[in-house]
Amino acid sequence: MNSVSATLPGARWSRRTRGLVCRVVWTAFIVFAVSVASSQVESQKRDDIASVERARVRFVRPPASNPGCAFAPAGANRNHAPPEAKGKRRASAGAVGLATYYARSLDGRITASGVRFDSDAMVAGHPTYPFGTVVRVTNLHNGRSAKVRIVDRGPARGARRSGVIVDVSRAAAECLDFLRAGRARVRLDVLSSG
Repeated sequence: MNSVSATLPGARWSRRTRGLVCRVVWTAFIVFAVSVASSQVESQKRDDIASVERARVRFVRPPASNPGCAFAPAGANRNHAPPEAKGKRRASAGAVGLATYYARSLDGRITASGVRFDSDAMVAGHPTYPFGTVVRVTNLHNGRSAKVRIVDRGPARGARRSGVIVDVSRAAAECLDFLRAGRARVRLDVLSSG
């Protein structure tokens, strides 16, 4: 007997045990392959459903009808300082970074402030601003701006490391015109503290 084969655990197994182990391994492999195939089918079904959802004509409130939405005039210079807030308080110096928007699946969930998230409301999440703070978010690419109220904590740490400073609702993202892009470079100006 070879000294190498004597040290291998399989060398001591009987032919029957080796056959049983082989069948178990093949059965596990087949179960794994079937589960991968079924997950791909499920993924394809989800993609099909999502494409049908996108194709449906849905009523979407036009951005101009939203009172928190403001548009830059066509010939406006985008480098001008933002207008001052109404009232005695003035807007604070703006933070510049990226903005993303909340997924539809989060609509109706409880936020960190305890209120239900509404994707049709002009709300946002910020990691440090107090809840109730009203912030003007200005898209630096097109000059559009939206007034949002901070109701949640976010973005997640991973997104913050990549430069995301605020998560806005879907309505605010539509107002700022970055739904397709998914993120936009923005400036935050605090209008009133919560």
